[in-house]
Amino acid sequence: MACRSSGASSIADGGCPTATVADAQGLEGAYPQQLELTELESVGSCGLAFSENPEISALNEQIAGNEKLPAVADRLPEEPLVVMLYGEMGTYGGTLAGGVHL
Repeated sequence: MACRSSGASSIADGGCPTATVADAQGLEGAYPQQLELTELESVGSCGLAFSENPEISALNEQIAGNEKLPAVADRLPEEPLVVMLYGEMGTYGGTLAGGVHL
């Protein structure tokens, strides 16, 4: 699942700070390298909304016996955990072949 900010911003990740292990940008949660969603939104003065891969429903239908997927909001826990990236935000999509992103 991808996340995007509900606030206006030109930052590619959606407006919330892209905290990494190397640069936590002042964000500290109760546990190392993890924040509750409400902590991130409060400290980062942002709001996140979640969306799914646009192709996931079609892929799910190709698997025999799978039921229709519920809405993204119904598949997430009440309080999603935000885990800090180790280095940088990657690119969504692509092909993984032999452990190398093409």
